[in-house]
Amino acid sequence: MTWNEIDAALERHPATFGNTQARAPVFAAIDGQITDRYTEHRPDLVAMYRRRIDRALDRMESGTVTGGVRLWKFYSCSVVLQSSDGFVAVDFCEGPAAGDEVPERGEVAALDFYWRPDQRARLADLVDVSLITHANRDHFDVGLSEMLAERGKTIVAPQRLKDSWTPRGLGRHVSVPEYDTVQQVGPCEILTYDGVQFGGPYEPGTWRTPYKRREDDCPTVVYLIRMGGVVFLHCAENYERIDGWLARCTERGWEADVLFQPGMGWCPASVAAACPHVFDFRVHDLEMTHTGGGSKISVLFHDWDGFRRRRRMYCMWGEDFLVNRELLAPLRCARHGGREAD
Repeated sequence: MTWNEIDAALERHPATFGNTQARAPVFAAIDGQITDRYTEHRPDLVAMYRRRIDRALDRMESGTVTGGVRLWKFYSCSVVLQSSDGFVAVDFCEGPAAGDEVPERGEVAALDFYWRPDQRARLADLVDVSLITHANRDHFDVGLSEMLAERGKTIVAPQRLKDSWTPRGLGRHVSVPEYDTVQQVGPCEILTYDGVQFGGPYEPGTWRTPYKRREDDCPTVVYLIRMGGVVFLHCAENYERIDGWLARCTERGWEADVLFQPGMGWCPASVAAACPHVFDFRVHDLEMTHTGGGSKISVLFHDWDGFRRRRRMYCMWGEDFLVNRELLAPLRCARHGGREAD
């Protein structure tokens, strides 16, 4: 399939459970197209990408959410949450290697795989809050952050990113979380954990506690986000065990409904054990700065059961999916012995 054919197929078969089988071969075609770090050079891909962004922005500007939260999926980890109260961006990055520079002014300009400035401005007008997990450049976006700062919008990020942005004048616009404290930020509440991404060699699967942190580790914010009656868990790339923290959060009334699950599948086992009945929304896919063009997506469709049981959804660039009480009711009942929690 060409990129134009892929685009048309996604428009015919939007992100619904009933379209799962029809979408599977489309994502297999996408995986076949993105095979290395240089796929973003292709002008047909860039044109398709920007068309999809334009359509999504049109719908975001004109649509409303009366119940629950609409999830808008963009590049790699980028998700925007929309409720009746507003918009929250989480780990927004507009394209490969674009995070730590304004794309059209930096070294990635020749790659061309990023949003146009007018598209970025439209999103900045919509977004009330930007939540950033850590300082890896595929998890934040200087271009959007500058526009948000100009508009007086809220940016939440770890101290390391705030410090690195201080010389360029952007650091003063960044708020560092008050960890393990409930905070109201714009249209959402957050409860955060001061996590870490290992900077050096480690033994996969151990998720040791306590872990002696090193200077080359990357501080990572784990977010619980309450918005539109839904609690979202974003573990970012935290490698520490947080099952104990999640249990304490549950006792405080912060029980996760939706997990933003990294596509590469390394989400700590401690999280899976602590959150056995959550909705799985995949992120961190097709990250073209990674080997082979990033984590593939067609493999998700090998597990039909997750879609059949309405416990998983995957969205491509510019697609959206509504999370509401009706969707979450069976999962909430499963967590509470057959009854939905108040």
